[in-house]
Parts: sequence; C-alpha cells; structure tokens
Amino acid sequence: MSVFVQKLNVLTGNTEWQLQDDSYDFHQEIARSAFADMLHDSDRNQKYYAALRRAIKEKHDRGQDAHVLDIGTGTGLLSMMAAACGADSVVACECFQPMASIAKEVIAANGFDRQIQVVCKRSTELVVGKDMQRRANILVTEVFDTELIGEGAIDTFNHAHQHLLEEGAVVIPSVGRIYGLLLECSILRYHNQLRDKWTLPNSQDSPITLPQEFLNCNGSPALHDLQLSQLPPNSFKKLTKPVEIFRFDFTKGGIKFDETTRMKTEVLAAGRTDCLAVWWELDMLAEEGSGIISCAPEWLNSQHSAWRDHWMQAVYHIQQPHDLCDGLSVDIVSYHDQFSMWFDIKSIYEESTNISAPVCTCGYHSTNSRTRTAGFNDIEVWKRQVDVLAAAVDEKSVVLFCGDTSLLPLAAARLGAHKVYCVEETIVALQVMKSIIEHNKLGNKVVLLPRYVLIVEQVTHVICEPYLRAALLPWEHLRIWYLAKSMTSDTSPVTMMPHSATIWAMPVEFEHLHKIRAPLGSVEGFNLTSFDKLIKSSSDISDPVVEPHPLWEYPCVALSAPTQLMKLDLTDAIPEKCISQDDNIIIER
Repeated sequence: MSVFVQKLNVLTGNTEWQLQDDSYDFHQEIARSAFADMLHDSDRNQKYYAALRRAIKEKHDRGQDAHVLDIGTGTGLLSMMAAACGADSVVACECFQPMASIAKEVIAANGFDRQIQVVCKRSTELVVGKDMQRRANILVTEVFDTELIGEGAIDTFNHAHQHLLEEGAVVIPSVGRIYGLLLECSILRYHNQLRDKWTLPNSQDSPITLPQEFLNCNGSPALHDLQLSQLPPNSFKKLTKPVEIFRFDFTKGGIKFDETTRMKTEVLAAGRTDCLAVWWELDMLAEEGSGIISCAPEWLNSQHSAWRDHWMQAVYHIQQPHDLCDGLSVDIVSYHDQFSMWFDIKSIYEESTNISAPVCTCGYHSTNSRTRTAGFNDIEVWKRQVDVLAAAVDEKSVVLFCGDTSLLPLAAARLGAHKVYCVEETIVALQVMKSIIEHNKLGNKVVLLPRYVLIVEQVTHVICEPYLRAALLPWEHLRIWYLAKSMTSDTSPVTMMPHSATIWAMPVEFEHLHKIRAPLGSVEGFNLTSFDKLIKSSSDISDPVVEPHPLWEYPCVALSAPTQLMKLDLTDAIPEKCISQDDNIIIER
C-alpha cells in the first residue's frame, strides 16, 4: 500500500503529490526524533549523570529508596543513568510514540528493561497508581528549548509537584536562570529593522525610501535564535554586563505563568541598543557545586560554556532603540507568559512596566525571514546591482522583475525604464509592494501583478536578485529562469540580469555541525547503536540529501579549493531533460 505526499516543485513553484510507501510518515517522524546534537553534548550528559548519582546516593544514605521519574525520556538515556546509579524504580515518560518505542528498544539493549518502565503519555496525563506505582522522590527532566520555557516547562514542573512528586522531592535540574545583555550590533539590527533609504548611482535620482510604518514596525515576533559566539568580535559592542532577568525554582510548584521583572543595570559603553542577547543557565541541584549547564556565548569567557545547537542564544530586538551614555543606568523590563518572553528597555525615570509583544504591523516582516531581511538590507549588494542596472536600462526599456519582495523594480523605474512588471503571489506581500510603490510615487511605471502570466508587451530586460521565499537551497532560486521564460515571448532578444549562474562546491571539516547527523555509538557507557540504526534507515527514506544551514554560524576548515560544479546560461532555453555533470575533487588536507 502507498500514500501520496506533498512536495514542492522548485521549478514551477507548484505543490505536487508524490507516491511514497505507506510507512513514509512513520519514518519521517523517526528521523525528526534524532534530537540533532543533543546526545553528543557530553557536558550536558555528564552533568545530568553526576547530579543523578549524587541525588540517588543521598537518598540511600538517608535510608530511603530512590524512586525516579524521567519526563521526556527520549532515548531513555537519563533513565538508564538513574538505573545505573542504583535507583530503586524508574518511570520513563515519553509522549511521542515512535520515540517511546525507540526508548524501549535502547533500554532493553542495555539490559535495563526490568528496572525501567516506559510510559507513552504526556506527563500531565500520568496518574499515580495507574501509570506509576507511587509518587517519585527524584525528578529528572530535559524539557527545555532556547527560550527555556518554550516546550511547556512551567506547566510540566507545576503539574509534577502537584500530582507526581513527594513533598521535598529532588528535582534535576533545580534552578533555571535567564540572562540578558544589551548589544549594539548593526549585523543583528538589519536582520530585523529595515533601512530608511536606498541610493541610486545618479545623485540626481531620488533614493528609494520606505513608508514610515515600515520603519516604525517592531518586526517579526518569531524568536531570533543563532550562534552568537560566531559574531565577528569587531561587529558588536557590549553595552552592559549580563543581568539575571528571570529565576525559576524548579524544586517548588507554583511557578508563575505570567511574570514581569524590571532590572536596573549600568551602561558600560555608549551606544545604540539594537538588541538584547539572551541565554540561560541551569543549576543541576540546589546544593552549591552540583554543576551548571550554560548556554552563554563563548565571548563572555564563561567556564561553563560548551557548543550546543539544540540550545542556542536568542536575540530580542528592542522595539524603540535608545542611544545610551556610559556611566548612566537603564532598566531592562522583561515579561514571560507560559511559553515565551519579550523585553524592552526604559529610562530609570519611567514608572510604567507595561510592554507588549512585538507584532509586525507593516506586513513585510510577516512575509520575509530574518535571513532575507539581512539580504534585503545589504547595501553593498544593492550598489553592485543598481550600478549594472543603471548602465542597462533607458526610457525605451520594458523590464520584467522575477522574484519576491525586492526594491529592484523600483530602482529600474527610477533609473528611467519605460515600464516595469513585477509579481507578488501572496496577498500580504502584494500589499507590501503596493505600499512601497505608492510611497515612492512610481505607480505610473511599476505594474504589480498577482500571478506569473505572459506579458503581452515586448519585454526588453529581465532582472532578478535572484530571491524566492519558497526556496530553501541556493539553486532553488533559479526558478526565476523558468519564470522569465514563461512570461516573455521568444520573438525578440531579451537582456537577462543576471545572465548566468554558477554552482560551486567545497568539502569542509566542520568543528561541530557534523554532530547533528553523526552516529552516537556509546554515550556515557550506554549503547545507543540501535537508535543510530533506526534513525539512519528512516533518514535515508524521508530526508533530503542536501539541507540548508547558515554556514557563517558553524566554523569549518576547507579540505580543498572551491570547485565549479556547473555553469548555467540563463539566456538559453530551459533544458527539456535533466542535466548532470561529474567532477572529481582532490582532498588536499
């Protein structure tokens, strides 16, 4: 039996149905259960193991049994650690059915199937007496994300204390602390805030500008998580010391779902408050010296820092940036609900602590990723593009722009083109472009279409960045080749900009990124090869061969010089058959 699976045709942009084996969805779920590099995080693993060893020993030293509850067990690693440390009973809770099955297999392979009971339920659905014989006196869990609370940690701990744990139970980890640090950083700023103008080569031409509502917009409400450690040292300025913003005591119930804090901090360096860098730390046990897991960026020189990709740092863009003077003080106002956080800064003289979650009001941020916003703001690329454009178009030019949300159509019109056609296929993006065109008073030259259709007028120039929001891999942006040919006639020559595309490759050795796919083998002495085999077989069935990553965040060493794999002439007709090319790359290191 087979099932139909939706796939995006990156050439046409259409969603198509492909026939797959009926186990495809199952294998996709299994492959997504790999938890990336988490199980390769030896710092995390060792500190959890040490905390369990210490907690179980203390129970036994007091003449008590150690009954452990592991919430979100995953592969069962923490449960096996507890069993290896001598726990008298272990209940492993895992709500994701494929993962619970893996946990049972791994636990059995390590000989702990009689000591560990795996329950496939959410922890908030567990019932003492039915799913577990008694309340636990040790809770171990890893239900955290980059925001710490985004996976429902608050409700998980509150429910466990009320329904699943003995009074005074040991909780691992015991405390979570969230820190914030104000930064000035134009790189991060332009991942969210839009520039106010884009100049053109001829100083007599008015620059392209954006409506004020675009400049005043708070930007995307989505979390901006990234490897802050990889920011170039000279690209940012620390304006304050790290400040503890929130503290969560997991050893007690009643953690607040809604909380606002206001922390005064001294300004150490003058600058613009572009963003608040945020990360968290965990105290594994309430006792001092029990171990700390930290997600602090490396440039803070924290002794607890370790590379992680499952937990990164986050950036929260300040809604109304301030210019700060060193030696003064500023207040960081912070709010969290059950799952998320947001922040603002206020003068120490402002009494109000009211802050609202950032919401895109201009439409641009809700239709474009942060990576796209950074590219949209790249003034050096803009200059190269408009310099070429200025030399190519004149008052007789009829221009077709292929791509999504760009200022190049407006630049072509402002540089003298007779008519410019562009397309936006989504309603919100269409309105965004309409607003920008009207603001720049170019509605008489720029024709905005809701879909790609044949242009009746004779097109003389096709221009592209190229950028398409549906594209994930670099070469998927080459759909513009297909679009250009489908919208123009073959009766007259058309100038194509860019006229060609080259695909390059270079083998590298990553410092860490390979861990998201590397097999585990043995972790802290536990055999996880059965997990490796299942993940690999499922990944082979359901995962693409190539996947996109922001490579500037992941250090690597080149193993050879770049190799040109393929060069495509975009002025040629679209090939009717698949094209392929074989190349040899010599590893030089």
